[in-house]
Amino acid sequence: HRTHMDFSADLQAQGGIGAKAGKGDPLGGLRLRSLVAKGRWEDDLLTLESLKADAAGGVLIEGQVKAQPKAQAGSGQFTLRLPGLAAKVKADMAPAKGQGELQAQLGDVAALQRWVEALPGLADVFGGQSLQGSATLDATWTGGWQAVQQRLSAPDQPLPAGTPEPTLNAKLQVPRLGTRNGSPPAAGAWQVSGLRADATGSVEDA
Repeated sequence: HRTHMDFSADLQAQGGIGAKAGKGDPLGGLRLRSLVAKGRWEDDLLTLESLKADAAGGVLIEGQVKAQPKAQAGSGQFTLRLPGLAAKVKADMAPAKGQGELQAQLGDVAALQRWVEALPGLADVFGGQSLQGSATLDATWTGGWQAVQQRLSAPDQPLPAGTPEPTLNAKLQVPRLGTRNGSPPAAGAWQVSGLRADATGSVEDA
């Protein structure tokens, strides 16, 4: 007996775009302005054909997901845009095998800092330091999520027979990143420039 259910959701913050959250607004605590989703549940397969979340401050999340809860497996791709930051992730994961890729561009850390500090309770998260600069990260990986979890938590234990060793290939580039220059330099000031770092091999070695 096969069952399926189509669903869709279109939630808008009360009062329209940019309105302040009220006590009865379920999206207010997340600073969401809208959340739109469409998908289908069929047997043990959840397909989220489209997901779009629009939040205050220029935040946008878009993606698609397929999940099999009983098999603890799934695949999907997401695009994230924040002030000063853009990222894309694509993954196909199961307990014993999987693969994925990540691309992240931190184009303006100062803009990202201003957005983070505007979040409730995070006004002082950077300790009064002002950041500036940019960075990029490109990464791909292989291996099941259980294998990755085991390598990170118990690297000395052998993987189950027939389970491929998880691998990571990552490249980090930092043209310039650090605290904003001052005169005299503030306590705790730091700067990184011209950094290129590569990591290739097993997750355990990386």
